[in-house]
Amino acid sequence: MITKLHWEEFQHPFALSNSPTSLKITFHKAGLMDLSTKEKQALDVIKLLCNIDAIEPLYTEGDGYPCIKLENTANTNAFNVTVMKDITAPALHTWVSNVESIKRTASILFYADYHKRNVDEKTIFADLIFAEAHKEVHSNILITSAPWLVDQTDSNRANARLPTEAAQIIGLYLRSIGEFRIHDKHGVFLRVSPDMFYWALARSKLSNLWKYISACVQSSKTRNDDTDQLGFSIIHRCSHALQARDKLGKLFYNGEEYSADELMYHFNYVPLLLAGAIDAQLRISCRAYKLDRTEKNASYRNPNFIEKLSDKEANSLADFLSSEKIKATLDLIYDIRNTIHGAWIPGYKEISFQEAPKIVLELKGKALKDIYPNAEALGSPSVWGLRKEDYYLEEMKPENKRTRIELEPFSYCCKLLTEGFQIINQIAQKTEVERLFDEHKVPVLTDEPSDDLVFSKEVQNFLNLIG
Repeated sequence: MITKLHWEEFQHPFALSNSPTSLKITFHKAGLMDLSTKEKQALDVIKLLCNIDAIEPLYTEGDGYPCIKLENTANTNAFNVTVMKDITAPALHTWVSNVESIKRTASILFYADYHKRNVDEKTIFADLIFAEAHKEVHSNILITSAPWLVDQTDSNRANARLPTEAAQIIGLYLRSIGEFRIHDKHGVFLRVSPDMFYWALARSKLSNLWKYISACVQSSKTRNDDTDQLGFSIIHRCSHALQARDKLGKLFYNGEEYSADELMYHFNYVPLLLAGAIDAQLRISCRAYKLDRTEKNASYRNPNFIEKLSDKEANSLADFLSSEKIKATLDLIYDIRNTIHGAWIPGYKEISFQEAPKIVLELKGKALKDIYPNAEALGSPSVWGLRKEDYYLEEMKPENKRTRIELEPFSYCCKLLTEGFQIINQIAQKTEVERLFDEHKVPVLTDEPSDDLVFSKEVQNFLNLIG
């Protein structure tokens, strides 16, 4: 489940009612060593984004300016904290005063989890002090890979995040204030329209659609039908689903200033658009494999339709759709989508001492009974934002016991889009689009984008890290 951000002030970067402030990020140098390739790439992208005025970076002393400088005081129970604009210009003075408490926390963490991992207690203590200093100077996100910061609830009041997570949050923040940027292969930041940004982002996540849509466009000229528009509708719907996800993300990170009704407005769009994109592919499959008569009533979830694909020797596509994982994922898309036609999903605000308030949905009724087991079959339900808990109607007797399934919408939609896009990509790859043409008239089909400013590999890598 995605963890919310804690804000120390009412006016913050994701505020809705007030003008949002700049986003302040802190680089924890000691926690950014020995990163994986993907984490290094995300860190490089974050450093690039620091060139945008809305991002205010803060570095560890000795790693750049402005920086956090820490000094132990004569009073051993306190650390002086100074933000240095440059080598001679202090901009802010404060202190970390709860040193003994932090020492105890470091000791507990060391003996509970980390004493067998080739790390010493002093390292944990130093990192916890740095996280406290980061909070004291009112920086928003602490970028680190130190597990005793990233994994601990108390430390996460410092909003400690891995570079990959931080890059996604920073990208969302920039889009929320209208900063739609791409970083091209020449090292230049370019402003683009929101439409172009989300179109390029969808394209970057659906690389197998180049040849697929090329076939749709070219075949429609000889078929004299709307196959070209079906192909383009897949990208359009995925682009719109990403926009709806971002609207959810802005509400999720905002805090207390939104209602369940506002959240549901955007939440309903994501599975609806994702199902619409897959339904467009379904119709293209019908046309490629000469199943046109079944087009209106066909379904990738219907075993009879899968059998018809096998009869047409579409074995690769049929085998893919028969996979238990794919069937479970399609159910997670369509079962939520189908609530549009049925009972409303109630939502309520959950107040917790450990986390910022958030709105969760309570799943009820037969239509949604399989959502939790389907998520469980795919791994951890918590990754999908799902939580199961037992409660009692009155006395704690077996006959009064009930089970509640709760869903956090932003986490669910993020995971749904990740898995849904993989399905769309695989359907595009496994569909023999050459069969949309007459047997001896198959043209050359474009298999990859032109190396231009928006669709180059460098831009696609950049977009995937921030979006």
